[in-house]
Amino acid sequence: MREDTCHLGRIGSAAKLICASKYTLSGISCGQTSDAPNSMRRFGLQHVNDPAVNAHAPRGWASNRMTPPGELDWRLQPLAVGDAPSVLDLLRVAFATTEVPLDPPPGALRETIVSLETHILSGGGAAAISGKRMIGSALWIVADGLYVSRIAVLPQWRRRGIGSALLVACEDEARRRGQRRLHLETRLVLAGNLRLFARFGYREFARLPPDGDPGKALIKLEKRIE
Repeated sequence: MREDTCHLGRIGSAAKLICASKYTLSGISCGQTSDAPNSMRRFGLQHVNDPAVNAHAPRGWASNRMTPPGELDWRLQPLAVGDAPSVLDLLRVAFATTEVPLDPPPGALRETIVSLETHILSGGGAAAISGKRMIGSALWIVADGLYVSRIAVLPQWRRRGIGSALLVACEDEARRRGQRRLHLETRLVLAGNLRLFARFGYREFARLPPDGDPGKALIKLEKRIE
């Protein structure tokens, strides 16, 4: 039994977003407007801390606008094998600070650099970066669709749309790989995670154990995409 999401916080309202892409997995950049959560295409997304720009776009997404590097600016980029130590550090902090105490402790705390390197090589993932610091991550692998795991955001960076952007990146990766199903797991007691995933269209398809301790129950969720 494993669970793969820390407490991510709430997502913004569905509104018009504009993304500024400088890098994509397929090499195709974007500069388009679309409805959330189907925007923020393909990584390279620039978060802009500019109230004037943000008037009609939650979380500060803007097109063709850059702000000087600062602590509120962040971007998404694909994970590389060399990022495994940073992902490990992130997981240890993010999963140590969950919405409620978890018993047994999160499986993410048992990850190692080697296990993360293996996961990145066999599948891939995305990282949210501020300056040179990794502040969020998500891993994936093709297994009966795209299996998403280890979604994590540092506590001080939660409620800023990072978890939402990571989920959108997962959907884009699924489409790129020709997968029409995404699935993931989280604990039943992590209500914030369940709300976030429900907002993105994930639905429960299994619970382990089916009639076990609610504090330890694992919820399996899936989403079908076009």
